[in-house]
Amino acid sequence: MRKITLISAYYENPNMLKKQLENIASFSQEVKDNLEVIFVDDGSPEYPAKIDIETGVKVSLYRTLVDIRWNQDFCRNLAVHYSENPYILLTDIDHLVPNDTLLYLMQEKHLYDVVAYRFARVTAPGMEPYKPHPNSWF
Repeated sequence: MRKITLISAYYENPNMLKKQLENIASFSQEVKDNLEVIFVDDGSPEYPAKIDIETGVKVSLYRTLVDIRWNQDFCRNLAVHYSENPYILLTDIDHLVPNDTLLYLMQEKHLYDVVAYRFARVTAPGMEPYKPHPNSWF
């Protein structure tokens, strides 16, 4: 099984962070055993990120000390720097990754001559197909 780091930037969105942590906690043990998660708080002045739900997965939280507008690329780069794994799944805090997607990537079923993958997505709560997300990459 391939180990993967799931990375998201965070900014002033405690409700979505809670949903992310609940989603991660719901993953199968097989996925949890091969997953690392890193969140980077992009200088949230009012609602800084807090990891207050036990997920059964190694979850790291970093925080920038300066609130710079649209600094999520810095956050992603910082998280990649601290990742323990060579395989990274980047996505935004408001995109929940299904267990089956992570399991598929961990089982190495994807093509090796493809440098990066983007993903299909659906709307919430209607679950209607929607265009690929420009900030989600494996």
